[in-house]
Amino acid sequence: MKLSPIGAADPTPIEHQSVLATCDHLSRAGYSVTTVPVDHHGRVNPADVAVAITPHTVLVSVMYANNEIGTIQPIADIAAITRRHNVLLHTDAAQAIGALDIDVSRLGVDLLTISAHKIYGPKGIGALYIRRGTPLRPQYAGSQEHGFRAGTINLPGTIALAEALRILATEREHETPRIAQLRDSLADRLLAALPHAHINGSPEHRLPGNLSLTIPGIDAADLIDALPDLAISNGSACASGHAKPSHVLTAIGLPDSDARATIRLSLGRETRESDIEHAAHRIGSSVATTPPPG
Repeated sequence: MKLSPIGAADPTPIEHQSVLATCDHLSRAGYSVTTVPVDHHGRVNPADVAVAITPHTVLVSVMYANNEIGTIQPIADIAAITRRHNVLLHTDAAQAIGALDIDVSRLGVDLLTISAHKIYGPKGIGALYIRRGTPLRPQYAGSQEHGFRAGTINLPGTIALAEALRILATEREHETPRIAQLRDSLADRLLAALPHAHINGSPEHRLPGNLSLTIPGIDAADLIDALPDLAISNGSACASGHAKPSHVLTAIGLPDSDARATIRLSLGRETRESDIEHAAHRIGSSVATTPPPG
């Protein structure tokens, strides 16, 4: 989106790097970018959004659900505030689409983005919802997709995204509570085995398939190396390999040492109770034998 010379955008500090990088680019180009804070659970207070909005603000961007800690944001409440101030609201729903029933009319958003690979579709295809009447001007115009981009439309990817959404619509109602139950089982087992550990994210407003666990005194990278049979990470998969601690974890107040001692476990359509038992046993026993960071 092209901002006016005095335009301003308001993201949160826990947005996906794709959003933060865009805001950083705009900031370097001379536009005003204000960060809306989050609490220690990673949740936005809508009142803070109202405070951050100025007469020059044209866009607020708040992710629907966080990819690292699973916290779900009060998007409808934030939308009520942005509408009152005649400011556009974008939400990154890439993580939310697989678990939450998304109704753009109920949410009140102007722009919403999703990605196919988060719902078992192929990489390289996504969708942007644009509320009718929302003023947009592409940075790189083309003749495809109503003048918003250049290049041949990815027809196979588009069909695959539509099919992934169709399957999701038929399975989400029963899969979401099943996965949430498995996540709670995994959390209970790990906290029982590792009483000094703690869970990050909102206890109440969280994605069913996400578990962010801090295990003080360990190096998450070393633990992951010791568990090649488990698909776990120490932050966003999009930021793996970076030496810095997770920007999400530091934004919710974790010191660097705890951020580096945090693992993320994701559950999904193929996860079964036997997987939970195996993961809990392997992680618990590996923590006991993994030396502390040097």
